[in-house]
Amino acid sequence: MRVLILTLGLLSALAYADTLKPAVIELEKLVNEVEDGRAAKAKLQEEFKKKQKMLDDRQAELKKLEDSIRNPSAAMKEEARQAKADEFQEKLADVQQLFNTTQQDMVKRQQEVMLEIVKKAEPIIQDIAKKEGFDIVLNKTPAVVVYAKPELNITDIVLKRYNASYPATKALPAPKKKK
Repeated sequence: MRVLILTLGLLSALAYADTLKPAVIELEKLVNEVEDGRAAKAKLQEEFKKKQKMLDDRQAELKKLEDSIRNPSAAMKEEARQAKADEFQEKLADVQQLFNTTQQDMVKRQQEVMLEIVKKAEPIIQDIAKKEGFDIVLNKTPAVVVYAKPELNITDIVLKRYNASYPATKALPAPKKKK
């Protein structure tokens, strides 16, 4: 009985597939190529350059501390060497934590910017889908769509309409406050 139900479901889906008119969009390309996306990317790079500089400075401090511990010519008692080694381990853990936090923050900020652009693009995508008679618009990623005819790709059309509707804004959305 289950096989019959599954077979009927599959047959009805295949019958509908003949009338289904799909389109695809490359959301990653859209986000990277719209004027808002380019401006946001530049702003994000600026934000994270500052954080990278801070990380580089902290790593340089660690390197100096490590060198002073390993330097055999330094006249240091074993207690002092152990204290410096402990200090090094603490600072190393702090730098690793700072690095991880910075990485997570960067990913979160990129996602926020992408989400904002996609939200602004949704009405454009819906309008194009309605006017062109598309029943479904799929994000063209290898996990979702392995192949689609080039004429089904509406990315460039959406890109042009987005840029016409939303000229580049200089400001990025403010980072969301941590709770």
